[in-house]
Amino acid sequence: MAVRQRSKHELAAALQTRYGKADRAGKTRLLDEVCAATGYHRKHAIRVLRQGPPSPRAGHGGRARVYSAVVIGALRLCAEASGWLCGKRLAPFSPNWCPPSKLKVRFVWSPWCAANS
Repeated sequence: MAVRQRSKHELAAALQTRYGKADRAGKTRLLDEVCAATGYHRKHAIRVLRQGPPSPRAGHGGRARVYSAVVIGALRLCAEASGWLCGKRLAPFSPNWCPPSKLKVRFVWSPWCAANS
């Protein structure tokens, strides 16, 4: 379906009170309409109409970042200098390949970056 998720939630919120007050035949008709309009399976449509649309999800999920922006910037500079080698091939050469003197941009390794890289 080419219907956006937000539009599906708006439709479910608008029909939720009608669904709660309708008799069995009315609920069947409303379910048919919602399933046709949203592409939801019947059981999911029942759940959405009874409980309302799900609350919006906060955050991006996933694992927390391990490296700081400084370390990521340094790795990006080394990767560009190497022609974007993969990490496995770049790792053995990174101390020798990208010393700060050869970089076009002045970069100073802080003690924290050296300890956490």
